[in-house]
Amino acid sequence: MKQLAESVQAAVVTTYTARSLFPNDHPQYAGGLGQAGSEASSALLAESDLILVLGGTWWPDEYTPTQARIVQVDRSPGHMGIGHELELGVVGDLAQIVPRLLELAAAKPLDRAAWKQRVAEAAGAWKAKLEQEAGADASPMPPQRAIRALSQVIAPDAIIAVDTGDHTLWFNRIFQARSQEILISGTWRTLGFALPAAIAAQLEHPERQCIAIAGDGGSVQTLMEFQTAVQLGLPIVMVVMNNGCYAMEKNRMTGSGLQTLGSELVNPDFAMLAQACGGTGRKACTGAELEKQLSEALAARKPCIIDASVAPAVVPHTKI
Repeated sequence: MKQLAESVQAAVVTTYTARSLFPNDHPQYAGGLGQAGSEASSALLAESDLILVLGGTWWPDEYTPTQARIVQVDRSPGHMGIGHELELGVVGDLAQIVPRLLELAAAKPLDRAAWKQRVAEAAGAWKAKLEQEAGADASPMPPQRAIRALSQVIAPDAIIAVDTGDHTLWFNRIFQARSQEILISGTWRTLGFALPAAIAAQLEHPERQCIAIAGDGGSVQTLMEFQTAVQLGLPIVMVVMNNGCYAMEKNRMTGSGLQTLGSELVNPDFAMLAQACGGTGRKACTGAELEKQLSEALAARKPCIIDASVAPAVVPHTKI
């Protein structure tokens, strides 16, 4: 993928679970797709006249263009044209088709220096903005700082199960992926997904770090499965982004002048609950504390819940 992008000097935009398939620090990487992605990706997509979709099916209407010609490559015929019209659909294995595309690009090289410069400028400005967002620390910590802490500590080959909530968007906006495998509930957006997913991942890959990242509202849906992790001796670490509310819903209500009834939460002490189940409980109120607690928890290789106190900040472009 990297070689193909460099060959045609294209901007690269990834879907949520594909973040680690392309170097996030590459000058042509423009971030994720949709509200959870980047302003740079939306701008560059809107300026493009041809978009090559490799194995992706998610096409959020408000963040993707309608004017560009789209060529889609996928091994499943049923995935062709989901959410958008196609200029051309190619059914096949990317492992065979991408090398062929490289051959075609090499046979007809184009001078795209101006576009390459535009991509680098947009992506560079975006990454500078993220550094500013994620650099500020406080207590409770900004969600951007919390995600940056995760990005700096989690191993490159870890498996990360991300629950559903406003932290899902913050994660895709801020997290700098390396080779991690990212699991989400992509179709049903299920609350409580992260913990059981992390348990399953740890059973399948006992040698790898398996981390569950969940909001307080999603955590309580399946929280007693932590007892299962303790019984099985699984060294998963669950980070609870605790902001005392269903922040996505509350912020939408507030922004629209609605009553926030039902959006606020009265939470248990997640660290003490972990201890009551026979695991380890930790707390963090700042990004620096979260980095320390997460590093120690991962090194201990025991089931652990980290209760991370996070501010209920509004995700950009939030609307009802």
